[in-house]
Amino acid sequence: MATGTIYNNVVITDRINNALKTMLETRTLMTIDDSLQGADGLTQKIKKYTYTGTAQEVNKGGTATAGSVGYVDNDYTVKRVQAKFVYNDDDALQDSGFVQTGIDGMPKSVVNYGNDKFFGELAKFGFGVDGATFSYDLIVDAIADMDVEDENGLFILGGNDFKKAIRKDPDFKSANQGEILFTGQIGNVAGKPVLISKLVPTGVVYVFTREATKMFLKKDTFVEQGHNIETKDNTITADQYVIIALVDDTKARKVILGSAVASATAFNVVQNAELPTEVEVVLNDGSKVVVPAVYKATYSTATLGLVADTKVTVGGKDIAVAITVVAE
Repeated sequence: MATGTIYNNVVITDRINNALKTMLETRTLMTIDDSLQGADGLTQKIKKYTYTGTAQEVNKGGTATAGSVGYVDNDYTVKRVQAKFVYNDDDALQDSGFVQTGIDGMPKSVVNYGNDKFFGELAKFGFGVDGATFSYDLIVDAIADMDVEDENGLFILGGNDFKKAIRKDPDFKSANQGEILFTGQIGNVAGKPVLISKLVPTGVVYVFTREATKMFLKKDTFVEQGHNIETKDNTITADQYVIIALVDDTKARKVILGSAVASATAFNVVQNAELPTEVEVVLNDGSKVVVPAVYKATYSTATLGLVADTKVTVGGKDIAVAITVVAE
């Protein structure tokens, strides 16, 4: 590079975009929405859809309580995400690879930001299944629990602990012998790609479709440069305006082990009523998830007040839960 020469913005933008495509870039795991482009404002009200309802036994001619799909409005503010590299002409003259290395490092910071935000939204998945160990069957149960008609868009995303466990599962090994896999993919479960990331908490696996989360692009990556003719300092910036948000809880499940559970959320139950069939637990990372309730013993709701010594079993682990009986 000649002293004082500025790279072509198009060249740098192409280099950054090409680098993004070669990394495990989470854009491929969510829906890209460009509806904000050209619209005024930086705040977007985004609905998160959730299904509520359980299967019930019914007598002849009877009917179960209908499930419902609800949503919560959440306000998200568009964020300007910037990767910046500063160098001096002296640096370029001393080492011809210096500037190129800086440019090549910029997309890594963009990917890291997007990954952090994406995994932050995955942690918000509200419903899950639990087991004592990771297995092929447990993942299949999670897929079945989602009740997704078209499973072609499903992804299974776990951490290194999941990779170690699932590779020893006989069903997984027999299903993946001799297959050619995508980059970052270690195999399939029920025909769905299994991906691994160190950003997934220990004891947790995410099963989801692209429709679960969205990236709202107000403005995609653009590059600008500046050159100080006195100091010979140069600045390259790559910016994008973006929101990453969970939008549909019905298209996602958490698979959790007991080791990932920190506590269970206390709840009230009406006197003489049945205990709920689901319970909310808090995971080690602070996120919450609702799983089927497996009570350690039979607990009576006949007497008002706190029920003594109540526990639920989640992922093979007994968790204390405060249950209070209240009047109607």
